[in-house]
Amino acid sequence: MKTFQSSVPQIAIIGGGFSGTMTLVNLLRLTKDPLKLVLINQKGLPGRGIAYGTRRPEHLLNVAARNMSAFPDLPDHFLQWLRTRSEFETV
Repeated sequence: MKTFQSSVPQIAIIGGGFSGTMTLVNLLRLTKDPLKLVLINQKGLPGRGIAYGTRRPEHLLNVAARNMSAFPDLPDHFLQWLRTRSEFETV
């Protein structure tokens, strides 16, 4: 049997909730070398997970938006993202 050896690292991330998705995003942001990434998610859209999978108005943040960011080098990333979303204009 022939085996194929790739020089490109292959990484599988199990779980497409916030943590899995941010692992994938940061691997892409921080590496200069090619990677093959696979995000394995049981159901739903990646990045949501149970905690972030609702748009119900009574589900509020317990932290000020200005203090939230997925990226240490972009401390106001979440706030800037919110400003691009029309559904949050009145918030």
